[in-house]
Amino acid sequence: MGKSGAFGLLVAAAFLLAGCEFVREESVPAVETNKQAGGCPGAAVLAEASTVTKFRGAGRDPTDVVATAEIARPKLSCDYDNDTRQVELTLSFPLSIKRGPAGNDADVTVSYFVAVVDSDNNVVLKQGFDRDLAPDMASAGFDENPGRISFTAAKDKKAVSYEVLVGFQLSHDELAYNRTQRRFVP
Repeated sequence: MGKSGAFGLLVAAAFLLAGCEFVREESVPAVETNKQAGGCPGAAVLAEASTVTKFRGAGRDPTDVVATAEIARPKLSCDYDNDTRQVELTLSFPLSIKRGPAGNDADVTVSYFVAVVDSDNNVVLKQGFDRDLAPDMASAGFDENPGRISFTAAKDKKAVSYEVLVGFQLSHDELAYNRTQRRFVP
């Protein structure tokens, strides 16, 4: 194995050891509603949690797929109060759900999260939400808006020092399945 192959293997191993928190889709700039107040956090989709595949039973064959869902790039705006250090976020993002061959007319629910992390990747806030696909629908796209989300910035940090991450709340099996799909480029 040449030097470039060994280096590539070393980089891949580092990303596997780092886990989800460092493998993100490209962040998008936030819209600041109060530009004098310290900026808005960035927003991104956690790459390994950007999709979820729900299976019927233990099967992993394409015919066992009940539904697949995907979250795309979020949009964020914020208000920041200099006195209280309170950050109020308004977030929206596209979420799509598609029924699979094993979905028939079953109710499908996908769970997702919105998390705020500081510059050290400590989770400051995490909230969970559900989105349903009605039994009579084969697929649907939503402009998901989980409502106002707020947190207080630490005294030594500005709002721009934080990042808002969205993704599906995955079981261990769902995360392992996503990792086998090799779609996530660091």
